[in-house]
Amino acid sequence: MEHSAFRRSVWDPVLILAQIVTLQCFGYGAFSVLMLAAALLGGVELSPRLLFDCHEASVQSVHGLAVLAALVCMGAANVVPLVYMVERSRLCVDFTLTFYAVHVILVWWGFGAPTVLAWWAAVAAGAAAMALGGRAACLRRELLPIAIRGLMPARPAERARADEEHELEARYEQPHFEPPEQHPEPSEPPEHSAPPRASSGSWSNDDWGVVDAPEPPPKGHKND
Repeated sequence: MEHSAFRRSVWDPVLILAQIVTLQCFGYGAFSVLMLAAALLGGVELSPRLLFDCHEASVQSVHGLAVLAALVCMGAANVVPLVYMVERSRLCVDFTLTFYAVHVILVWWGFGAPTVLAWWAAVAAGAAAMALGGRAACLRRELLPIAIRGLMPARPAERARADEEHELEARYEQPHFEPPEQHPEPSEPPEHSAPPRASSGSWSNDDWGVVDAPEPPPKGHKND
């Protein structure tokens, strides 16, 4: 598992110049390796003109196609120093523009202004691959956890072992969960039962409430 790290953001012109020179050397080295492979496989004659002469790039011959492919791959190869040397996603576009600006100046100074459309297309494709690929790779690296020196081991095997030990310590140090005590709910008072009926068959006002008296018979009515 890889880790990110703290980086200084101080203006350092010597460091920036060294990074620019390193990018140029790395890109030209990648172009030279690709052209060496093309020379071994396709019989391409090696010459500095392959890199600095735009007229060497063409879509009408195998020689020109090899130069175009090498120009595109040169930009893609520069993603590696962007990730491990620049380490800043917001600076990838700046270093890409600087790299190709220096390259165009060297081409113009050596063999005149570049006027071949295929050469410009290859340069644009290489610049897009370098900027977008470097930015994506740097963003992914920036999102990694930061390694604190002295607390996190440097080797991957030691880091994995330290992570396992930390997880075990956290698991054993976690306090045990105790359920809350359950208090018995207070019992409801028993409902009062109805008083028993009097055995004499008479109604009692104290036990059953007041009983309405019967209405008197109408006048003129005689009971039997």
